[in-house]
Amino acid sequence: MGRMDRRLLQLLGVGAALVLALWWSSARLAGQADGETLELTARSLRRAAVQCYALEGVYPPSLAYLEEQGYDRNVVILTQPMGYVKTKNKALPLMRKVYRDYPALLDTLARRQDVYNETTAAIREKERRGEVFVIRPEAPLDIKRVDHNRARIQAVYDLGRAVAEKRLAAMRTFLEERGNQP
Repeated sequence: MGRMDRRLLQLLGVGAALVLALWWSSARLAGQADGETLELTARSLRRAAVQCYALEGVYPPSLAYLEEQGYDRNVVILTQPMGYVKTKNKALPLMRKVYRDYPALLDTLARRQDVYNETTAAIREKERRGEVFVIRPEAPLDIKRVDHNRARIQAVYDLGRAVAEKRLAAMRTFLEERGNQP
């Protein structure tokens, strides 16, 4: 896989996580519990994202990149429960025909599950060592990648909010105990 392909995958993954984090923080501010802490958290997330974008022209490409910049109190938000393993895309043979003129894309798509599984394994190891704080659903989410069913979207939002509320005190402790950010 080429450097640009890896960078694209990293940007997409981190960008999605960042958007989810910003969305969760903003939506969470509308809630009642611990509003002041949540407001500060949301402001911090937005400031860090804007600062990185302003300085680099892109959002952080990976967790490793943030660590290289000196950020040592990172919160990772995942959309799959512990133990989830991404499998090979069943449509890959069809994609090989449709995108035959784009070998780099096909290589990226063929390795997608490997990159995802390696990344989540590395995150689990960092979590085990206390180097990152991870928020993840406790069970698989009953929603598709693109879903227009408001009830399902609301149910998944409510699950995410419940997990975040349950983990808020532990996240606060993690963020207070770790070293300084740049």
